[in-house]
Amino acid sequence: MKMDNLRLSSQRFWRTLNQVNRHNIGSAPSSVQAVVIALVVCVMAIVVWLVLISPSMTKRSALMSQERVLIDDFARSYQQLRLLETRKSQLTEESQALDARLAQVPKSAPMTEIISMIHTQASQASVQVQSATVQPMDKTQAHIIERPMMVVATGDYHALGRWLVAIDSSEYLLMMGDYELMADGASNRLRLTMRLVSYQANNQPVSTAQEVKP
Repeated sequence: MKMDNLRLSSQRFWRTLNQVNRHNIGSAPSSVQAVVIALVVCVMAIVVWLVLISPSMTKRSALMSQERVLIDDFARSYQQLRLLETRKSQLTEESQALDARLAQVPKSAPMTEIISMIHTQASQASVQVQSATVQPMDKTQAHIIERPMMVVATGDYHALGRWLVAIDSSEYLLMMGDYELMADGASNRLRLTMRLVSYQANNQPVSTAQEVKP
């Protein structure tokens, strides 16, 4: 019985609701008016969501994604900038160290004085210099010029050793190389042939691409 009454009440309510329009809504029961107002509010909420809120949220999501990309790009750029500054500082230090080393290279190589020193040291060490000749310049680098000499000398083992130490300890910048040591049958002494290289600053530096290679 209660179910029948409930079903009849529902039917009357929906019939009344279907008959409501903008002309008679004011005289409709309050329950019908409340349902109509709720339906209108729901429709307006859906329209507002579709027209305003949803596009705004989509745009906001796109902006947030773009913001994250920009933040990541900035972080990478900042890290690269720090690495660049570190490398720039290292290059500055290396350049200063190179300048300091180049400042120690003599502006010219006094070959006559060097050969005189070789003979003097040989005489003091009981070594006989057979020849000491300046060779043509065969290697020019970006900042220095090599001035080679070929030296031939004879003496006993210890005398030659003392002589080489004296040359190496001299005030001149010299590099020894291309040794050839053999017995001198005529004098029962050792015959030493070696290449000495003196260095001087290049007053007209050339670029690396223009360096003269041996």
